[in-house]
Amino acid sequence: NGEIIQNPKTTKTYTPNKFGSKTIYVVTDENGLWGIADENKTMKIPCKYDFIRLAYPYFTVREGNYMGMYNDNYKIIVPTSDKYVSVSYLNKSQGNESCITAVSKEYKQALFDLEGKKISDANHQHVFFKIFNTSTGRKDTIIVFSDEGKYGCEDITHKTIFPARYQDLNYLETPIGNFFY
Repeated sequence: NGEIIQNPKTTKTYTPNKFGSKTIYVVTDENGLWGIADENKTMKIPCKYDFIRLAYPYFTVREGNYMGMYNDNYKIIVPTSDKYVSVSYLNKSQGNESCITAVSKEYKQALFDLEGKKISDANHQHVFFKIFNTSTGRKDTIIVFSDEGKYGCEDITHKTIFPARYQDLNYLETPIGNFFY
């Protein structure tokens, strides 16, 4: 009937949390939006998010239907304005490099390095990357992708090396070159 049951809060609340070795504050404002403040209660991530998840060393944020990510230095890695429905940190595993994946509303993955540089647009259903020749300093990057269960790969400029037509794709780094099989 329009009667006020409870008036909205008019102040911010600061909830302390351990984040790595430091204490940070999850801040909620009078509108119920979330942000992050440092140990001195200085705002580092503005109160504009519907939710913030702490997963050291990243803050995953949700704004409306879209997700984004900040690193532990409060630098934005994936902005919510890029309109990804999911973002995840993938730790180095099975010879692949650590990265951030972001999923579009079409359920295709984009890749970002840990500093927020986009490696690959959301063009494929699954994507990861491998860096070769690290001992020589060349650091050749290959993007491996799959579409409908078939694997392919492309170089960092997105030139196709193998189209997505193989059931499996592996690579071997040797002193005389890199091989795919």
